[in-house]
Parts: sequence; C-alpha cells; structure tokens
Amino acid sequence: MPFITRRVLKTAALLLPVVLPTAALAFPQTAAWQQAHSAGHQHQSGANHAHGSLAVPAGAPQPTVKLKVERDRKSGWNIRLITENFRFAPEELDQTNQVDSGHAHLFLNGQKIARLYGPWYHLSSLPVGKQTLMAELTTNQHNVITVNGKPVMAKITVEVPASK
Repeated sequence: MPFITRRVLKTAALLLPVVLPTAALAFPQTAAWQQAHSAGHQHQSGANHAHGSLAVPAGAPQPTVKLKVERDRKSGWNIRLITENFRFAPEELDQTNQVDSGHAHLFLNGQKIARLYGPWYHLSSLPVGKQTLMAELTTNQHNVITVNGKPVMAKITVEVPASK
C-alpha cells in the first residue's frame, strides 16, 4: 500500500505543473474575485473602465476581433474569438502594455464573466432567452484597446431555448 501511495503522489506531482497553469487560464474568476475586482467601476460595453484604455497609434496595424458562439454537442456553449493583428499573451500579464497583445474580457448581458487568455472558451450554461455576449481586447494591464476612440470588441446575441 505505501508503494502505491508514493507512486500515485509522485505521478500527481509530475502532472501538477502542467495542469495548474492550464486550469488557471481556462476557468473564470470566482464571484468573490469579480466583486472585489470590479468594485468602484463598471465593465459594461467597454465604457468607464478604471483600468483605462490604450489607443492604437495611427498607421499601426489595427487589431480586430470576431465572436462566434455555438452550442456544444454535449453541454453548454463554445465561444471562439477570431482576432487579427492581436496575440493572446497570458505569459505577459501585468507587464508593459502593447496594442497588439494581451487578453480578452468576456461579458454576458453587460457583466464581466471571464478573462480569456486564448481564442476558445467553454460556457457551461446560459440563461434561457436572449443573451448578449461581448468580448473586448485588452492589454496586459487590462487597458481596453481602442481604434479611433472605440473599443476593439465584438458582440453577438444568442437565443437560448428552454430545456426539453
């Protein structure tokens, strides 16, 4: 029995460095974190962010984002961000701002629900009825990236049917 326990623990220890960063990137923050993080400012439609914004300089390649939402075959919804002139850079979080790299913020009906450190995200569920999802591109320091004074964002409305 001790041999099995040591072997399982040794195997688990080898997996932890691989599993933890992936899990940290894949799951949204807890409600408590979101409440503490958003205290004093709203995260709605890219407006009035306490983090501010960062404008793409004239003549520089302009980042763009498209948002696709599809029902998952097993459960929930798959969100896909298609970007141009933008690179997801979770390894650079909280480092120097760049207008061509960072992460995205995902909103459901105007409320921030997650940070996205890559182009794919799975939502386990959506409320029944019309739901509006919005994604905006942000810098490494959470500044909204803007082009001509407008946030680089995409919005889509999904009709969620009642379960049968």
